[in-house]
Amino acid sequence: MKVTLDRRYCTRWQAACETCFATRLEQENFDASDCGLEMVDDGRKEYEFHITDRDGSQKTLTVTPQNMADAMDSWLLLWQQQAGQAS
Repeated sequence: MKVTLDRRYCTRWQAACETCFATRLEQENFDASDCGLEMVDDGRKEYEFHITDRDGSQKTLTVTPQNMADAMDSWLLLWQQQAGQAS
């Protein structure tokens, strides 16, 4: 699944964003969020998130069945871990 999010359209602060993200991920429904722009089912079990953050920076987050719990705890911390591995 490919999901495009733009946090510039949402008024939630970071902690509330983490909770909203976890809820939407559990429900597999980012269309219902203020920041959800697009969901495309590509037939894969993993999620590939393309996130535009409030400062305009682009983040790519991959959520798999193995790291789903980490993503639900904090998508930002998981992204930081993934970004660190890519460096």
